[in-house]
Amino acid sequence: MKHYLTSYAAFASLILIFCAFSSAQSDVKVQILNSPPKAQTASATSVVKDSSTYVVWCKALFEDLNSVADLKSAKAYVGVSSADAILKPKVADFLVSEKKSITEQELLAGFVLKKTDPEGFWACEAEVADTAKDKATAKAMFTVFPSTCSNNAVDAGEQDVDCGGPCMPCSCKNKIIDEAEDGVDCGGDCGCCTKSGELDVYLLESAVEGDTLTAAVSSSGSGVKSLIRVTKPSGECVVLSTDDGGVLEFTVDSPGKWMINADLYGYRGGAAACEVKADLTIYFAAAAVVVVLLLVFIIILSRKRQQKIRYRV
Repeated sequence: MKHYLTSYAAFASLILIFCAFSSAQSDVKVQILNSPPKAQTASATSVVKDSSTYVVWCKALFEDLNSVADLKSAKAYVGVSSADAILKPKVADFLVSEKKSITEQELLAGFVLKKTDPEGFWACEAEVADTAKDKATAKAMFTVFPSTCSNNAVDAGEQDVDCGGPCMPCSCKNKIIDEAEDGVDCGGDCGCCTKSGELDVYLLESAVEGDTLTAAVSSSGSGVKSLIRVTKPSGECVVLSTDDGGVLEFTVDSPGKWMINADLYGYRGGAAACEVKADLTIYFAAAAVVVVLLLVFIIILSRKRQQKIRYRV
């Protein structure tokens, strides 16, 4: 009997210990710590003001140890660099994100600048934020060189034709890969490398005012999402972008020559033109109305003359 009582006591003790342990476990709270995003690298391409509008590219690599799926927003902007500030920041005209690994994401931003924008030192800043609203910012510097750096002449201050002094370094023309270059005479202050290929642009050669045109951008037969500059006959430039398949639809609202320029980092840009004719339908309709009114006037005038002749008779 004593043996059984001892066994029951031991069993009851085990039950009490288990209940106490379970109660303690229910009070344990698991907290998952958020790992804020971090900027890894950033780069921007210098450019020469060789046309009325031109494109600057900025790239930044970010890391989020939680997963890139935790990154919920991204933005980028450029402006003239002044100390640690960016003057009159301009928001990106083209912005895409690419997943490089489970924890790394690359941000590519394109900016269309005008010939009236100042030359000199500029800065690009890219920023991402995660679900906890923690942010990471990457910054890169680049140079906007004057238009005289593309006129095929040796201007004041230049060491050679369009290089040195106020222009890009002459090492950008020595046909070798120098320090800070990403390829032969490209990258950094030498401008954007174009290792990925060339952009081809398909566009109808002629159209009528008011038509909706379709532009298709591809490279090696595959559609490519790209930044588009549409230049109207008036000289106005409209900045757009294609869909992921490289297709863009737009309406031509004035007669004359329309120019399409396609740009993307790593590619040689493509271009196409369309001659838009005036829509004569409106003029024909107006002419028809004038003819009808003229006929009505003639008929009324003829009847009045006939009435006068009758009265005389």
